[in-house]
Order: sequence, then C-alpha cells, then structure tokens
Amino acid sequence: MLHHSLRVFAFTLVAVFFAVTFSYSQGAPAATPDQYRLSSPGVSLAARLIAPLEKSYTNRRIAVLDFASSDGRYPQLGPWLANQSSAALARSPKLMLVDRARVHATLERAGLQPGDLDSLKNLERLARQLDADVLIRGWFVPSANGLSLSLSAVAFKPELRHIGNTFNEVRSSPEIEALAGGPLENSKFAVLPRVRPNSGLSEPQCKNCPHPIFTKDARAAKFSGTLFLELTVTHTDRATDIEVLRYVGYGLEGEVIRTVQSWRFTPARDSSGQPVAVRVPVEIILRLL
Repeated sequence: MLHHSLRVFAFTLVAVFFAVTFSYSQGAPAATPDQYRLSSPGVSLAARLIAPLEKSYTNRRIAVLDFASSDGRYPQLGPWLANQSSAALARSPKLMLVDRARVHATLERAGLQPGDLDSLKNLERLARQLDADVLIRGWFVPSANGLSLSLSAVAFKPELRHIGNTFNEVRSSPEIEALAGGPLENSKFAVLPRVRPNSGLSEPQCKNCPHPIFTKDARAAKFSGTLFLELTVTHTDRATDIEVLRYVGYGLEGEVIRTVQSWRFTPARDSSGQPVAVRVPVEIILRLL
C-alpha cells in the first residue's frame, strides 16, 4: 500500500497513497559554502550516498550515469556533473567505481540518452553491459543561484532495490557557465508572485487533489522518496506550468505531473480579496507500506 497525507499549513487532510506539502516560506533548502564544491568529501551531493553504499555494497561495482536536464539543454553539463559525482564516491576505499569513460562509451553504443533511463528495463540492460551492481542517476535544473541537483541510486545485484535519493543546491561558477555556453537561464515563471509571510496574499487551498499512481518500475524497485515540484495555481483554480525541481526516476515525474494537472484549488487572494495566480513549491512524499 502507498501512504500519503496532504498538509497545507494548518489545514490537514489524511488519505491513502502519498504526502504533499506546500512550503511557501522556505522553498529549496539553503546550501552551505562547502556544498558548492561537488567533490567536497562528506558534504557533496554524491558523498551523501557513501554511507548507505558502504553499508550494503562494499566492493560492488557502481556506475554513475550522465546527468539529465529537465528539457535537454546544456548537454555538456550532464557528463561533467557525473564525472564530479563519481570522483566524490571514489574517495571511499570501500567502493568500486566503473570508469566513467566506459560508462559514457556504453551509453553511446546502446544509443541511450539520459531521458531513456526512466525505464527500468533499459537500466537493467545497461547494468548488465557494464557488469555493474549499482547504477546512480542524476538530474539538474537551473535554479535562482545555480543548479538544483538530484541523485538516485538503484541496485540490481543481488536483488533489485532502490537505495536512496539525495539532493543539493550548487552555486553557478565560471566552469559551469563555460560548459553551459553562458549564464544559466532560470525558470520563466520566476516573475509570478509567491505566497510568503507579509506578502498580502492568502494561501491557495487544495479542494480535490487525487493521489498519483505508483509506476510499475517504482513498485518493482520498492521506491520510497520525495519529489519536489513548483507550479502555478491559477486564479480559476487550476494547476499549470508544472516544473520538477528534484527528480526521483522510475517514471514517477510523468505520472505525478499528469495527476497534478487534474488538481483543483481554492485560489489565492490578494489584499482586496480578488483571486490571483501564484507560484508555489510542492513537496510530494511517496512510499510503499
């Protein structure tokens, strides 16, 4: 069974299958200076996976795949981020990393793009070709200060199992902008108002928010994790312009977006009581019980 609850500040609705939180005042967690260096041992995005990997996958072969972007932009960043993450994991003497050049060459021979790896079937095929026990996927999304990064680890040996997810905010740098071909473009929806303390806007309230369906691949991997979105709640009660900020894989992003598009809200209102469109971050917690 999938578990969920819907929380919008003081308003609480408990149902079955997933949990959703609107975090108007916080948004993405703040990053520390060390988090801007992907290879900082013990602090970086990939290093957060070292402990669970060492616990169950010591001396197992681990392959880090090219990072995927939300819209296919910045193709040079994906392999570079994967190289940095692989180097961070390689700091552990207990972990065996598949050479990144081999990973990249295998992806090219198989004709697989990062977006093709939402399929567990393709991941299993790739794991066999690399003779890898664990595959690590990554995603990146331009954010206000640089990049929002996501990592997901799944084991294929001795059995199929989702290991975990980790997220991080990385500040832009000359190296990142050089690989991107210039300054990163932030979301085109950044100009929309957001509900914050003292903003004069009321919070939109969810009237009808059905649960997303767990994908077959997510069930097979026994996935448990959190997916972060940002969306516009229109003045007429709809959820539009849905963007994924933190990815988890297994095709869940597409399933969640399809479901959220059907959600209906009581719109936010301005100080004069008029309904207005607002931009809100949404946290969706998904787990099997």
